[in-house]
Amino acid sequence: MTVNFTTDFKFIEQLDDNLQLSFVYNEHNPEKNKTGALMQRDSKDDRVHMELKSVHPDSDKICINGMTYVLIKGKIKATWKWNDEDGVTEDDINVFKAYHENLPCAAMFEINYDMEAKQFIIDIEYSPHYTEWDAQPCIYDIDSHFASIEFLSDDVELICIMRKNNITDWQVEQIDLLPDQEITVNKSGTDCYIVNTNDVLINDTTEFQRIKGVMLTSNTAKYKNTSTSPQKLIKCYK
Repeated sequence: MTVNFTTDFKFIEQLDDNLQLSFVYNEHNPEKNKTGALMQRDSKDDRVHMELKSVHPDSDKICINGMTYVLIKGKIKATWKWNDEDGVTEDDINVFKAYHENLPCAAMFEINYDMEAKQFIIDIEYSPHYTEWDAQPCIYDIDSHFASIEFLSDDVELICIMRKNNITDWQVEQIDLLPDQEITVNKSGTDCYIVNTNDVLINDTTEFQRIKGVMLTSNTAKYKNTSTSPQKLIKCYK
């Protein structure tokens, strides 16, 4: 197996024995977490959480990506490359392209692909587009041997959410909050964690800086974005 990570993720916390949060950002390691930083796999076997690998209803060459990365700032390039053995057709690529074009955050994407070169590239620049809770986007991979994420700016910030137990049971949703915006968060499922990605005030009493995961113990909680930038709230539940 071949994996090439030039980034340096900071471990944030483990949420009970359920989820693990890590965070990559420039200030943590300016020498590594900058333009050109790379996360790359060269084999299908390098995927994590293979038990999550289910295919898109319209193509068996488009499958669920078991790793949950959430872009909260900056610009990245996602690349997939395939070979003849992967058996990827233009019909498969059209399904993959249409999936991204129909996401609420499609304005974040600049999509290019080349069937002759056998590669598909999406430049992604974060901006807030989710005004309601919605499923985590960009959950699909091309079922190919190669995939990578490259930083296109120094200010990239990515959160990695790793499932520790009950791998297939977790659902992930997100919403974007503008500065000073306040919402009521409803608990979903039995175990429900809310991850803030910038400074927040919870229920007018508790302040957290970025990044913090909190298990909801009541049916609702009030969250206010007290930072000067848009931020995502991420809901993980089962």
